[in-house]
Amino acid sequence: MRLAPLLLLLATAPALSAQSLYADPKASRQGDVLTVVLAERANAQRNSQYADQSSAQLGGAAGTTSNRFSFDAQFDQKADAQNQTAQSDLLTGTMTVLITGVDPGGNLTVEGVRSLNVNGVTHLMKVSGVVRPRDIRYDNTVLSYQIANARVEYRQDGKMSKIFKPGMWARIGAVALLGAAAFLVAG
Repeated sequence: MRLAPLLLLLATAPALSAQSLYADPKASRQGDVLTVVLAERANAQRNSQYADQSSAQLGGAAGTTSNRFSFDAQFDQKADAQNQTAQSDLLTGTMTVLITGVDPGGNLTVEGVRSLNVNGVTHLMKVSGVVRPRDIRYDNTVLSYQIANARVEYRQDGKMSKIFKPGMWARIGAVALLGAAAFLVAG
């Protein structure tokens, strides 16, 4: 009866030997996975002002014995323009990427794609770039701003798949009521 636990241990020994207590669990080879902690923040601000003011005056007078002639003109021009632009983007979260190659210097080329469908709208996230092995943290993660030649893309792919647009039922009902009223009045 005591032989069963020993046989079970021996049967699982090959699976256990793949993870040595002394091995480094960090991703380092092609095919390994690595978790990217997305910490992207971008801020942009632009402010421009323009002011222009010009003024011109023209005057004249002429006189004769019978008629008086006079001329007067005044021109004013004012311009004032202000432009302000502010943009702020923030992308946070995590995403797992695959190591697709290792360059001669030991740096890791990574790529990952994540697709999420919410209410018929597909959200697509792509991350790619080059990671230095020393930037990989103890928990097999790397911060997105530590990826060289990073390409982080997050976009909506596709349109909402709704047959009727919002308010469509109210318009159909209004047309039906108008048609019924016209039928009753004519009949």
